[in-house]
Amino acid sequence: MANDTRTDRCIWKNALVTATIISFWRIRPLAAALLLPYLAWLCLATVLNHESGRLNPGADSHPLGLTGA
Repeated sequence: MANDTRTDRCIWKNALVTATIISFWRIRPLAAALLLPYLAWLCLATVLNHESGRLNPGADSHPLGLTGA
């Protein structure tokens, strides 16, 4: 459940960077082009974040494997 929230935040961040690139492109295309590697890195981080949560479904309820037992 918490992974969905993290993934949603990552997707919002990607959307905001995309909007920034579009608005920068109108003013100074070079500035927008320099943000493209950052957007690629954010997309990779979003996929990795989503997959780590999908592959470890109870990890947020027991951080670091500590169950308290």
